[in-house]
Amino acid sequence: MGRRHFECALGLDEQADAAHARAETRATLAWLAVARHDVDGAHTLAREALAEAERLGATRLVADCSLTLGVAFAEQLRYEDAATWFARAMEVATRQGHRAELARALNSLGTLAMRRGEPADALAHYERALTAFRDLGDHTNVARILMNAGAVGMARLDWPAAKEAFEQALRYALAHEVGSLLPPIEFSLGATLIELNALDAAANHLASARERCRALKFTSYEIKTDYYLARIAARRGVRTGGSNRTPRRPRS
Repeated sequence: MGRRHFECALGLDEQADAAHARAETRATLAWLAVARHDVDGAHTLAREALAEAERLGATRLVADCSLTLGVAFAEQLRYEDAATWFARAMEVATRQGHRAELARALNSLGTLAMRRGEPADALAHYERALTAFRDLGDHTNVARILMNAGAVGMARLDWPAAKEAFEQALRYALAHEVGSLLPPIEFSLGATLIELNALDAAANHLASARERCRALKFTSYEIKTDYYLARIAARRGVRTGGSNRTPRRPRS
């Protein structure tokens, strides 16, 4: 339904303001296409929006379209192309002082580094993104970056560092009411605490994550929490898992 409204906006007349609106609409549709895993559609729409943004000198939109193209290439596992577009977005955002786009570019470069198996580079990008999002007062993305830093610790098998990052993310998300990120943060913290053999604390966080998942209908995370609660039960020598139903293995 929302996509159809954006598509209708493309019928605006040819005035300059309308041209900018059409470019923004195409950029939004491109991002929605990424969310639907329609990578070809995302490429087409983002490039059309980018060409119009460059013609209009709309540098913020240029950075935004570059980010979308980077994500689309990353979805195709074309990491070099993705890095090129993220770097372009960062260059434009830095030169023009577009702070939000700069923060997003740094976060995207961090996530790309993680996908390429480069946790040290990922952490460096995340640290810069964290500072930028804090300056912007973007609480959701601050919590997300702290969670991403925890994922770097997990990738390095540095469980104390992962624990510290996830605990910071949890405190921040609770303090700033970032409810949508609480299930994955508590799940990740619980999984980390299992590795540290802190089973009671792990079980508490996983049980809390499961309840939050049920409230928000995050089915995939609910299944994962059941599995990890079952792991704790197995370590304790208990036959039944962490829930009243047979736990299922998490999806990869």
